[in-house]
Amino acid sequence: MLSFSSILQAISFFGCCFFTVLAAGQLMAIKQERNRTVALLYFSLAMIELSGANTGISMQYLFPELSLFDLPFVYIIGPTLYMLARQLTHPEEKKKYYIHFILPVIVFVLALPYYLLPASEKINQLAMAFTTDQRMSFHNALYFLGLLVTLSY
Repeated sequence: MLSFSSILQAISFFGCCFFTVLAAGQLMAIKQERNRTVALLYFSLAMIELSGANTGISMQYLFPELSLFDLPFVYIIGPTLYMLARQLTHPEEKKKYYIHFILPVIVFVLALPYYLLPASEKINQLAMAFTTDQRMSFHNALYFLGLLVTLSY
């Protein structure tokens, strides 16, 4: 019998595949900056869905090597939505949006020491973060800040 956790993981994996197909479709369409922006949005959502498929309800990872790899993509959603809104409301204006993507790069650099840890050490750190009485771990704080950044756009 299927558990609720495995059903949620299957739905997340399906969502990842769906968003990846949508991103590929946007890239194959007419070559416009707006299509690349929508493709980036779909790809970011696909990576977040893949992280959801990798994580069980009890925060056990199928592939611990990929744990928290979606953290920079949380920070990409806000600037991407801003870019899309600007491109739809001011299509004649050609603006460079690179400055908005500095924060995702900073988050990636901050998380890089965690990404380079071996899988066993990642499992130990995640277990410690979710079993101790601390209010918020560093990674949870980065996720929360990413949601605030997205809401600020």
